[in-house]
Amino acid sequence: MSLAPGTFLGSYKVIELLGAGGMGEVYRARDSRLNRDVAVKTLPAAFANDSERMARLQREAQALAALTHPNIAAIYGLEESGGTRSLVMELVEGPTLAERIAGGPIPIDEALSIARQIADALGAAHDKGIVHRDLKPANIKFTDDGKVKVLDFGLAKAFDSDTASGNPVNSPTLTLEATRAGVIMGTAGYMSPEQARGKPVDKRADIWAFGVVLFEMLTGKFTFEGETVSDTLAAVLRADIDWRLLPADTPPRVRRLLQRCLERDLKRRLRDIGDAWIEIDAPEEQPAAAVAPRVDSAPPRRGLWWLPWAGAVLIGGAGVLWGLLHRSKPESRAVVRWTYSQKGSFALPVFSRDGTRMVTTEQADGKLFLTLRIMDQLGGKPIAGSEDCVTAEFSPDGQWIATFETRDGKFKKLPTTGGTPITLADAPTFFGSSWGEDGSIVFGAGKGLMRISSSGGTPEALTTPDAKKGETSHRTPYFLPGGRALVFTIAGSTSNQIAVLDLKKGTSKVVVQDGRDGRYVPTGHLVYLRGGTLFAAPFDTERLTVTGPEAPVIESVAATGPDNALAEYGFSNRGLMAYMESANQNSGTILEMMDDKGQIQTLSDMQLWGTGRLSPDGRRVANTIHSGSGAVGAGDIWTFDVERRTRQRLTFAGENQTPIWTPDGRRITFGATNNGKSGIYWVMADGSARAELLLATDTLPAPTSWSPDGKALVYTQAAAVKGRNRIWVLPVSGGVAGKPNPLHDTESSESGGQVSPDGKWIAYVSSESGQTEIYVQPFPGPGGKERVSTESGNVVRWAHNGRELLYLSRPPDRALMSVGFQASPALHIGLPRQLAKRTFGTTFDPTPDGKRFLVEEPPAAQQDNRVMMGVSDWFTELLERVPLKR
Repeated sequence: MSLAPGTFLGSYKVIELLGAGGMGEVYRARDSRLNRDVAVKTLPAAFANDSERMARLQREAQALAALTHPNIAAIYGLEESGGTRSLVMELVEGPTLAERIAGGPIPIDEALSIARQIADALGAAHDKGIVHRDLKPANIKFTDDGKVKVLDFGLAKAFDSDTASGNPVNSPTLTLEATRAGVIMGTAGYMSPEQARGKPVDKRADIWAFGVVLFEMLTGKFTFEGETVSDTLAAVLRADIDWRLLPADTPPRVRRLLQRCLERDLKRRLRDIGDAWIEIDAPEEQPAAAVAPRVDSAPPRRGLWWLPWAGAVLIGGAGVLWGLLHRSKPESRAVVRWTYSQKGSFALPVFSRDGTRMVTTEQADGKLFLTLRIMDQLGGKPIAGSEDCVTAEFSPDGQWIATFETRDGKFKKLPTTGGTPITLADAPTFFGSSWGEDGSIVFGAGKGLMRISSSGGTPEALTTPDAKKGETSHRTPYFLPGGRALVFTIAGSTSNQIAVLDLKKGTSKVVVQDGRDGRYVPTGHLVYLRGGTLFAAPFDTERLTVTGPEAPVIESVAATGPDNALAEYGFSNRGLMAYMESANQNSGTILEMMDDKGQIQTLSDMQLWGTGRLSPDGRRVANTIHSGSGAVGAGDIWTFDVERRTRQRLTFAGENQTPIWTPDGRRITFGATNNGKSGIYWVMADGSARAELLLATDTLPAPTSWSPDGKALVYTQAAAVKGRNRIWVLPVSGGVAGKPNPLHDTESSESGGQVSPDGKWIAYVSSESGQTEIYVQPFPGPGGKERVSTESGNVVRWAHNGRELLYLSRPPDRALMSVGFQASPALHIGLPRQLAKRTFGTTFDPTPDGKRFLVEEPPAAQQDNRVMMGVSDWFTELLERVPLKR
């Protein structure tokens, strides 16, 4: 059904028809809320009325909506109005690459520039598990300033239409009904051989199509063509590629890249689109690499060489049998790989420097702790005193472990064999640490890097993020040999950088763009994570600079922690290496509704992140969704409609978190850091206006509650110096913020303040007893406080009737608790009773009727097990993949 100009589809006003085809009609429309032009693709009636296909399209669109990249045309959402269902997308005005190729071959430099932008788009999508499936010149456009935009990302997986007649090379997306044997998708001339055979596809199908597109840019001719679709598919499957069509001056490295992309054997095809630029940037001839000397922290042992981790065997569901292999010549050691998996969640492998011990962070039966493995023994044992601890860093002598205790936000150390932890410093947010040979420890705790003696004392600030450069924090430090400098990550609102800090001069410089959690390997390499791939580059520790081209060395490496800042890999000075395999780069939390008996109804099949809060009417959820692993923070505020299962994005830049609703439900208040500036912001919940700054703050704040009259905002903020959480009350009148005042002047850490429905009480979390408990007191005061919880609590909410307090108990016994509350004629607080016990995330809110609760299923509950990959003698492999110059 065609739409006349002036027709409204929701908030989008149709302006003109831009094009039509088997996949529907595309219109230019005006977004009346955000005052911008968009492209609206109406769906064919047969498609729109098919509930299965619409559900598939909605799932794809939801995943794609979170995919933000300068070379990817964004999807804004799905719209339904008057029986017409439409897909709302970014409007790209310029010509297509197909039109450009029709004018003849593209010069090599221009073609490579275009190809690089296409590859960047594919790489960003592949990092999030999204495969385009229908890459072709007609789906690639140019903006007015010449930037490449790739369209229709991933929609071939959702669309299902009839094959059109006409030129098969330019045919619309081909599909067959999905079967267990697979589906055929893509456009005939650009389909990979596995697509043409109807087999399941992965990112290597896009790499094939990328090769076809680059070949056609250079030649101006079709790579595969025939009189019919069948002929074209037959050419894809069997026809020789006429390499003579390439211009005579095509560099050998470009020919080599094309041959690797257009390899019909999947096992021989280029595995990652990021590798394309390793081929392009490599010199034509490389001198034979020198064999680097074996790097050891101790002289080779005489007699038997014990090679740890030759294999892994599960014993009783846990434990590793480390194989012992005899080698008479250490110089000829073979690289051996192994895997280890177990029930429950375990993460962050860390080695002692001699490689004899390894520590992992584990969670089982709701308990969080560290486990120590002696490498020549079976299995591992929990470390006494490590309860509620995550991450670890061995001391140089291997006798101590530095760790982060999550309960109260403390940076601590404890003996490797177990014992009483010793607090070193406050760390409300933890971003990694490194223990130097001189006994000092550098760690990231939210903003800049801090240094402290391993014996204790006052932390010293080493760095301060440069807000003018868009830096939000410095994190994941790693000492270089000699201790005179360290590598660290500069986190920005849109990207990460690896930098080096000269500790003597106090100066720093960026050495790698787009990387995080960099570490120096004794082979002479700097390794770092980009997306889900570990890269390596030669590094000079004297000049403190990268000295050669980078190369990918390990794929599918997981990351964890705040903003996924901590890459999950570790290695010893003798070459043992282990990493956690990333099973799903997009894993997150799933929203659910739970009744008071613990019964669950799933709300979202997309992954949502952050702490979600219900609107006052219970119909919508405000939440933070992170855009991916490439951008630190990069969380944006979204709303999710509980009934319609649709979502809307409200912010588009910076690090945004902890959204809460104003009492009238019209605005959402949240904490944010944008261009290095932190503060409390608010935005219209319908997306009709941009977010506005309500109050500037020194550190990232977390709004938690409004008074019911909307005249006071309660928020939590860590102190800039001591890092201790504090509750603040901000008066607001007529949309203008006054001067905030602390709820208490206390040395205890306090957070999560919640004002009662009548505005006369405030419940909050405090650590004054030594562990987190729930308290209540008159609001705004004065008056004494009363303890609500009896055996710990760390998240609190009021029931809408004001007669009940609800809270979550602290791990390991995570449970939803209820306490009766009566304010008159005298204050009376009942005994806590358990409503439900399960794995809770941070989202928790009662519905207005008090019968259900908004909760989330965290990643650990969704995943039955994780896999740790190991490599023995990794240094040998590293030197082969990234040779050092002679």
